[in-house]
Parts: sequence; C-alpha cells; structure tokens
Amino acid sequence: EWHLKDELIPMQIIEEMAELGVFGLTIPEEYGGFGMSKASMCVVSEELSRGYIGVGSLGTRSEIAAELILCGGTEEQKQHWLPKIASAEILPTAVFTEPNTGSDLGSLKTRAVKDGDDYNITGNKTWITHAARTHVMTLLARTDPGTDNYKGLSMFLAEKMPGTVDNPFPTDGMTGGEIEVLGYRGMKEYELGFDGFKVKAENLLGGVEG
Repeated sequence: EWHLKDELIPMQIIEEMAELGVFGLTIPEEYGGFGMSKASMCVVSEELSRGYIGVGSLGTRSEIAAELILCGGTEEQKQHWLPKIASAEILPTAVFTEPNTGSDLGSLKTRAVKDGDDYNITGNKTWITHAARTHVMTLLARTDPGTDNYKGLSMFLAEKMPGTVDNPFPTDGMTGGEIEVLGYRGMKEYELGFDGFKVKAENLLGGVEG
C-alpha cells in the first residue's frame, strides 16, 4: 500500500530490520555490529529485495557510511558513529553526485570552507537517496579550491535534522526537493541545495582535508 501511495518505508519496518541487525552486518563486533562479510550483506540485501527492492536497498545506505568511517575515520569517529549506525539509532545517506557531473566525482563543485570550528558548505547535489529522513550525510565537498580533481576533495559526516512530510529539510542552510521516480520507491530521491550549511570541523572524516 505504501508503495502505491509513494510513501516512505514505515518506521516500524526499519525498527524491525534494526532488531534483526540488518544495519550492522559488516560493522566489526567491537563497534556494535556482527563483523560479517560483504557477501553476507549482499545475500541479506537480495533476500530483502525479494519482498521489496526499497527495503533491500535501505541497508546499503548504512553499509556505505560504515565502510567510509571504517576505512577513513579516526578512532574517535569510529567509536562515536558506528554503534549508532549499527543499531539504526541514526540513519545515514550518501551525498556525492551533483548536477552536470554525474559519476565523475573528481569534477564536483560543492565547496567546504573552514570557518573557526565549522565548515561552511555551499553547492548543489542531486539523486540523493533517502535524504529527508536521515540524521547524517556522508557529504563529499571540495576543500581545496585550487584543484579540479579528486585530490582536493574531503568527506564530511554532516549532521542534520530528520525531516517530515510537511517539512522534509528543516536544517538551516539546507533545502531540497523530491525527484519523482516510477519504481524505486520507499526512500525517495532528492535534489539538495546548501548555502551556508554548517558542519562541525571535528566531523571531517579522518580529521585531515583531501
């Protein structure tokens, strides 16, 4: 029914998935996960997708965020974020692609400028899955304006307020609009705009730019 109405996956289903451990399958046990293989995650995603593709794909949002933090985060960031991702206390979304760049991430234009204890984010993103209801964005932005390739990019763990149907993007400095799709429903796709959106400097992934 919620598919036909083009609604978000009900929170009850997300809570049941969390109880089953879907969001922490490959996160190491010391960070609250099961420490399973990528192949196990793929099998679980495929089986969930038999019921509904949006539900099967939902767990991969957490997989992307966890992998980035495990590979590039500081120990403090791992301790802080991974248990919350594994338990679904927070829901993440990947904020990479931009208008006119597509999968060529080295060409992206969104800027992150250091300002005291924060970074100010300015730019636009598109085709961002499950952007409204999530708590944190793995946000890719350019910290070195003198570059035009991947070497000038940095990843941020950008916190935001989860939105509602009436107000999908309540966080200051951030706006967005839905991109309607035909079949891949349940999380929704969005265009996002950032203008003076603030990210704590401590949430720079790995603590080092570039």
